[in-house]
Amino acid sequence: MKNFKRILIVVLSFVMLFSLASCTPKLEGGDKNAEVSGNGSLVVRQGDYIYFVNGMTSEALIQDDAEAKLEPVKGAILRQKINASTGALEGNPETVVKEALFTTYKGGGIYIFDEWIYYVTPNTGKNKSGTMLMTQTLLKRTKIDGSKTKTIATLKDNDSFKSGFEFKVTRNYFFYLDSGKLQAIDLQKNNFKVTTVAEDVTGMIIPKADTYKPNSNPGIFDYVIFTQSSEEEVTGLSHNIVKMTNGTDTRTLISDSAYFENPNGGWIANIKSIYNYSVVSAGYEGNDLIVYLNKNRVAPNNGTEEAEGLFEYRFKESEGYAFKKENAYRVSKISLTAFLPLGYGKGVLTSDSSANGILYYKGTTNLDTSNADSVPKPVKVYGAAVNLLTVGGNVDSGIIYLYYTDGSESGALKRVKADVNNGSSPDDDYAGYKPAGNNQILIRSDVTVSWMQPVFRTYGSATYFYFIYAYDYNYLARIKINPSDSPSIADHDDRGEYSKISTLGIFSDADKKLFDERANA
Repeated sequence: MKNFKRILIVVLSFVMLFSLASCTPKLEGGDKNAEVSGNGSLVVRQGDYIYFVNGMTSEALIQDDAEAKLEPVKGAILRQKINASTGALEGNPETVVKEALFTTYKGGGIYIFDEWIYYVTPNTGKNKSGTMLMTQTLLKRTKIDGSKTKTIATLKDNDSFKSGFEFKVTRNYFFYLDSGKLQAIDLQKNNFKVTTVAEDVTGMIIPKADTYKPNSNPGIFDYVIFTQSSEEEVTGLSHNIVKMTNGTDTRTLISDSAYFENPNGGWIANIKSIYNYSVVSAGYEGNDLIVYLNKNRVAPNNGTEEAEGLFEYRFKESEGYAFKKENAYRVSKISLTAFLPLGYGKGVLTSDSSANGILYYKGTTNLDTSNADSVPKPVKVYGAAVNLLTVGGNVDSGIIYLYYTDGSESGALKRVKADVNNGSSPDDDYAGYKPAGNNQILIRSDVTVSWMQPVFRTYGSATYFYFIYAYDYNYLARIKINPSDSPSIADHDDRGEYSKISTLGIFSDADKKLFDERANA
C-alpha cells in the first residue's frame, strides 16, 4: 500500500509539472468585442490596447534562439494599454505571442479578428536529418490574452517568407497564391481546410480595410482582388480579366464583355480590340471599392499590346459592385506601377527618377484614348525622387504635405509643402519647378523602410508615426507628428530629436547590453 501511495504521488507530481509547463498564463484585460484598426501592419489597435511587433528580427537570430531553446524577444508580438483620445501609453508592455513574426512581405503584419491574433512565422522545427525547416512558413493564431497558440497551416517549402510571400487574412479566410492558384484556408472551422478558389491566377491585390467591427455583416472588406488569365471567345487570345472573391462568393469585376466595342450590335463583326489588365492597387472609400489598373489594348489580329495608361474604377455598393463605364477615370496615358492614390477622381503621386521628382497625375473622366491630349500632363510638385509614405492636407485646395523618407533602406523622415496647381510641366523638362515650401526634418535619420512600412496612427487630435528605428537596434519606435505649420525638429539642437522619439517594447538581454554600452561610452 505504501509503495502504491509513493507511485501515486510521483505520477501526480509529473502531471502537475507537465500542466504548469504546458499552460500559458492568461493576460488580464483586452476586449474581443472592440473595434479593430490597422490590420496587416506593425501596429494594430483593438479597444484600449495596441498590439505591435517587438522590432525587426532576423533569420539568424530566430535560428539561434531556437537552437538555444529560448523564447524569442525580438519580433514577438506585444501589447500595451493606450489612451484612445490622446495616444498616451499606459503601464508596461506585455508579451502576447512568444514567437517571432517574420516575413519580407511589407503588408504581412498583425491581423486581429475578435479574440484571435493571426501571424506568420518561419518553422523552427527540424526534419529527420536535423536540419531546421526555416524555409517553411507557418500560419498561426493566438488569443489576445496570450493563450491557445495553434498552427493553422504549414505552407509550401519554397522560401516564401524570404521572397515577399503575399497574403491576406479576413474574418473567415486566409488567402495566398501558390503556383498560379488562389488558395483559401477556412478559419471558421478547426479543420482549417484549404480550398483552391481560382486557377490561372496572374496576380493578387490586397486592399487594406482600415477598421474591423465585430458582429458586423460580411461585406466588401472580406474580398481580395485578383487577375485571371482568360481565353477570349472569338479570337482565342489569352488576356487577363479582373475578379474578386471572399472565399465563397467569386464574381467578375471587369471581363471581355465590359469593353467590347460593338456600337451596331453585331459584336463579332465589330470587335476592334481586346484588353489586358494588370491590377496595381485597390482601396476603399466608405463601402465602395476603388481599383487601379493598367490597361493594354490587344490587337485581335496578332496579339500585340499597346499601353493605354492607368485607369481608376469605382465599384459602388449601391450598384451591387457592378461594372459601370461612367465610374471609370483615366489617371495617366502611361502605365504606372508605384504611386500614392489621393482619392477617387483626385489623381495620384508617383516618385519619378527620370524627372528627378514627385509627379502629380490629375487624370480625367475623358476616356477617349485616341486623343493623346485628353489626359492632363503630369506636373512636378517636388524636386527629388524620394520614398513617399503618406500625404496630409487637402488636394482639393491645391496644397498638400508630402511625408517621405530620403533613403531606400533607412533615412530621415521629412515633410514638405507642395502645390499641385503650380508644378512644372514636362514640356520644359520640369525646369520651371519652384518649391512651395521648405523641408521640415521630423526625424534626422535611421527610419527603416526596407521591411514593413512605417504607419501613421491618429488618436483623437494626436497623430503618431510608428517605425522600425535602426538607431535603437531595430526596435519599434514612435514620434508625435506636430501640425504642419509648427517648427520642425531641425530647429532644435543637433541631437534634440532623440528626446522626442519613444522606443517601444521589451529589449533582449543582448540589446540591453548594447544600450548600456552606448549610454556609458
